[in-house]
This record gives sequence, C-alpha cells and structure tokens, in this order.
Amino acid sequence: MKIGGSFNYDIISQVANVNFREAIFKRFKENGSDPKQAFSGANSLAKKPIYTIQKQKVPEKVLLTWHEDEYVIRKEVNPTNFSNIKQIEKIVDRGIKRKMIRRLEEYSGNAKEAFSDIDKNPIWLDKRNGIPIKSVRIKGVNNAESLHDKNDHHGKTLLNSKGAQQNADFVQFGNNHHVAIYQDAEGKLHEMVVSFFEAVRRSHAKEPVIDKSYNEHIGWKFLFTMKQNEMFIFPSENFNPKEIDIMNPINYPEISKNIFRVQKVAPGDYSFRHHLETQLIDNSKSKGFTWKRLGLSGINGIIKVRINHLGKIVKVGEY
Repeated sequence: MKIGGSFNYDIISQVANVNFREAIFKRFKENGSDPKQAFSGANSLAKKPIYTIQKQKVPEKVLLTWHEDEYVIRKEVNPTNFSNIKQIEKIVDRGIKRKMIRRLEEYSGNAKEAFSDIDKNPIWLDKRNGIPIKSVRIKGVNNAESLHDKNDHHGKTLLNSKGAQQNADFVQFGNNHHVAIYQDAEGKLHEMVVSFFEAVRRSHAKEPVIDKSYNEHIGWKFLFTMKQNEMFIFPSENFNPKEIDIMNPINYPEISKNIFRVQKVAPGDYSFRHHLETQLIDNSKSKGFTWKRLGLSGINGIIKVRINHLGKIVKVGEY
C-alpha cells in the first residue's frame, strides 16, 4: 500500500517490516498523529523521504500483513468430497494439497478412480512410515460459533499467552438441523426451523433437541421433523399410503414409486429427491417424479419412514 494521507495508526500497525513500521510511526507522532500532515503535501515520501535507524530508505509502497480468523472442517477423502480441482484447492495443508492434485492428475481428472478405495490404493503422506492421507482439513466456513471455552483434561480453563480465555469446538451455525412440523386445531400446518447451532445449544443445555410440546396450550400437535436424507412417502392421485400396510414387503413396489429423500430444507421451502435418483438435476419435465420442491401445503399427508441398510422399512412415523 502506498504511504499517504490515509496512513492512520491502524494501517501503520499492519506494516510487515518492523524497521519500516517504527520509522513511519516516528514521522506520524512527530506530526501530531495526523496522517495527512505526516505523509502528504510537503511531507510526502517523494518530497521528504523517511529513513530507518539503520539509514535504510522506506519505500513509497510497503507490505501490510494482518491476522484473520479462518474456520476449517475435516473431510474424508472420497470422490464425493473431492470430485474436482476446486474442492481440492480448499485444502489447508499445501503439501497434502499437492499430493491430492497429483493423484487426480494420475487418473486424468477422474475423481471416482483417484479417490475410491484409498485403503487399498492409499495416498501416502509418509510412505516410509506407512502414514496415508485419509482425511484433510479444508477452509471455506465463514460463520462459525464457539460452543465453550478450551479446557484441559481436568476441566480447568486454558488461557492463551495474554491470559484470555480461548474458544473451542466450533459449529457452523448457518446450516439448518431440522424443520419441525406442527398441526393446529383447525388442521393447518406450521413449521419451526431449527439451526444446527440451536440444536447443539439445546443438547448442551439438556433440553430436547426437538420441541414436541411447542404451542400445545393452544391446540398444536407435533407431527414430525424433516432432516436431510430422511425418507417420506408421498400420497398421489392413485396412491394413499394410509390405506395400505406400509411394513408389508408385498407393498414395496408401489411404495417405492412414492418414497422421496429430503435433499435440503429452508423456511417454507423443502426440496426432495426420489430415493432411487442419483443425479441432482432439476429437470422441469421430471418434476414430481424424480424431484419435488414444496412448501407447507405440499407436504400435507406425507408419512415419515425409516429404511435400514437392506432397504427394508423398519419404522413408520417420527423416530
């Protein structure tokens, strides 16, 4: 940054070179801490140079440095988390980033081949000592909140070098944890969107993460929650899930056509994907068949189900 009339105390404090910084501060204080008087007009560096105590001339442009808080999360190395070079560029450790890029290049940019089954085909952090790369830290989270202060194994608060408490265990509070759906006495549906941070706060405070008694005093009834990847059966023109035995495998072929997975939730805006659909493509021609985007009125009559790893329905309703 060029030294001039805007060079106030805060900016001078960010000058990277210590000797330059001290010399600039000296000129600044000699002129009543007025940046315009110190560094512009007759006192501009072009007309009146600044020298350090080592007799080195301070350049007209100096490098500034400062610290910023940056939050990181750890992600497993797999084709989903690192499907392209842009996702790899977010890796914090430069050495690991280079190794990941090299692996992707070895497989001609095919992430599925490069990062699948890394137990059998490891990416070595230290091959000599048998240390593979299985998970990495990535940057990109900009809205995190600390849950509590840092403590040692005895529960004693750990202070930093300045004697201040240190934050620990951060959560990204911008994400939604779930949407709770209620029905009032007149049959109208209502929602309560709960953020991930609020869900963690409730858990730490020993409160129910899902508030099933919300507005009970005015006749509201809790129905279910919707969280990412949970499954729901939708009624259709020719199909009413309340008229069949959902747990009976005989009915699975018909049920399967109408089971949708929660893709994402936002206030009054819910996206679903058919449970057999593998691509996230919102084609207008397939809307209602492979994907749905609905509001409160669109989820009236849906039934929540739990499916195990064998594809069997093991629970009907909230769980």
